[in-house]
Amino acid sequence: FATYGSKGFYADMRSWGELDLAERARRGDPYWQVWRLEGPGTVIHFQGHPHVHAYVNVVRDPSSANVGDALGTTPGLEGESMRRLLEAALRSASGEPLAWHDDKVPGRFCAGRVTTGLAWAMDPYGNRVVVATLPGKAMAAPLRARLEASGVGIEPAERYRVATLDWYAKLGDVFGEPESVEDTDVYLRDALVAHLRAGGLRAA
Repeated sequence: FATYGSKGFYADMRSWGELDLAERARRGDPYWQVWRLEGPGTVIHFQGHPHVHAYVNVVRDPSSANVGDALGTTPGLEGESMRRLLEAALRSASGEPLAWHDDKVPGRFCAGRVTTGLAWAMDPYGNRVVVATLPGKAMAAPLRARLEASGVGIEPAERYRVATLDWYAKLGDVFGEPESVEDTDVYLRDALVAHLRAGGLRAA
């Protein structure tokens, strides 16, 4: 019961603990289980849906060796709010005003203290921050819609510099077809940690 109450989630990210008895019975056992082990130089992050993933991160940089370092506190971030935080970290790391992260974020911050280890868990694949240049006409619909929703007017012939991840810059169906992609050599995990150290949680 304690495990389901605190760790059990469904595919729509509804928590088992917040549902009434009838809804729990209708949905069955939760299966979105996320848990993490942190040590002085290692983060082991497990994700249980749609099947078990285990991400092992070994910290080799002595300056960031303590993955338990506190970076701030939060009332909780997930979904769209986590996406905005990741995009803010991309802007901070690249110096570009435009940024894009897919709506499928890799996790959430539960209410309470946020540590370096938690921030690292938001980058399970070791993606790097890049800056893609592409004209408005080459943007995929998801990227265009995201930028327009933030108040950016997209002109077909105008070129835009967008901070994103190296993986997304390769996905023509969700990002588009960049003319060029500049690698910053900064991992998302490090960009997020730096953004949080600079007070990023207060603005989230």
